[in-house]
Amino acid sequence: MGGFAWGRLAVTQAEGPLAGWVGWVGMTGLTFLVALVGALLAVVAVERRTPALARAVLVTGLAAVLLAWPAFPTAVSGTARVAAVQGDSEAGLFAARERGAILQDHYDATRPLFDAGEELDLVVWPENASDIDPLRDEYSASVLDAVTRNLDAPLIVGTITQEGEETFNSALLWRSGEGSVDQYDKIHPVPFAEYLPERDFFYPLAPDLFDLVPRDYSFGQRDTILDDAELIARGIVTGIAICYDIVDDDLLARMIDEGATLIAAPTNNADFGRSDQNVQQLAIARLRAIEQGRSVVQASTVGASAIIGPDGRDIDSLPLYEAGYMVAEVPLSSSVTPAHALGRTLEFGLGMLGLSSLALAALHLGRAGRRAVDPRRSGPLGSSAASPEQRR
Repeated sequence: MGGFAWGRLAVTQAEGPLAGWVGWVGMTGLTFLVALVGALLAVVAVERRTPALARAVLVTGLAAVLLAWPAFPTAVSGTARVAAVQGDSEAGLFAARERGAILQDHYDATRPLFDAGEELDLVVWPENASDIDPLRDEYSASVLDAVTRNLDAPLIVGTITQEGEETFNSALLWRSGEGSVDQYDKIHPVPFAEYLPERDFFYPLAPDLFDLVPRDYSFGQRDTILDDAELIARGIVTGIAICYDIVDDDLLARMIDEGATLIAAPTNNADFGRSDQNVQQLAIARLRAIEQGRSVVQASTVGASAIIGPDGRDIDSLPLYEAGYMVAEVPLSSSVTPAHALGRTLEFGLGMLGLSSLALAALHLGRAGRRAVDPRRSGPLGSSAASPEQRR
């Protein structure tokens, strides 16, 4: 089902001293480095056959290399003036709200921008920011038209769309008078939340629980970028990752391969309340910025929302559970980081290294055990190495 990448050790370094390494070796490589340091410290603490000085030199040398190694230098190809909005909406799955309330919240949070005099290239709203599908509802479409007309900029907006019998968690690129000029459908919906894997098997095990997942979102099949001719002419190609998509290595690599110079990460964290999930997701987005050498614009319904540069630093951010907007000059880049160039190669190599190490250790222990109990081993005078008492 894709694994639970929220628990990767790399995420601990989002604001830590090893964060720059993710641009060289990716999320898997950074996870390995964190594990390596931890394992080395444990070995040094229990190993007594090696002199203390040698152990200290080993740990100090490795730490010095890891800490002094520079981050990958991302080349900037231009900038884009981007706004991102947080509506502070009651946007939870089972929240008691009126139809259109989330759309209204985000419209209200955006309105102060109408008279701010900002010349914008792009505006980003969160996942599900329009709780009424503008592709099927004239009122919702008119609200988005008003936003894009007043700001004179295209809008990325999250909504739920339908195509035949299928339902998608979608992001639309909206222009006034044109409507949706491009669309992305979430490629990695959340198992046991946005769809129930093997429903016929799991549902009877806990029907009351799985009634909370009444419908299964379909897996998106579109490309991973939102753009049109006008944005492309200005070098703005926006890769899109809706919420849980941000943990998918292949999806992030795909959007860079498809030409993304900027990453938008709209999300809806309202179901998680004031838990740490909100900032954990921002930590993952921060590492993705460094890993892929792209600015990331994370817009959440309730937070954490931030605009992050390719170096992983906040360009702007919003407090949790406060409506507002961010406007920033965002660096664009078409650089290819070593992490992206390596792709999954390093991951497979580290996996093979681990399996090979386990196999060699098992072989060594097996041989050592056989030597310890082999009765045919002889002493220096040809007699058995074991004493008569031991043989008995």
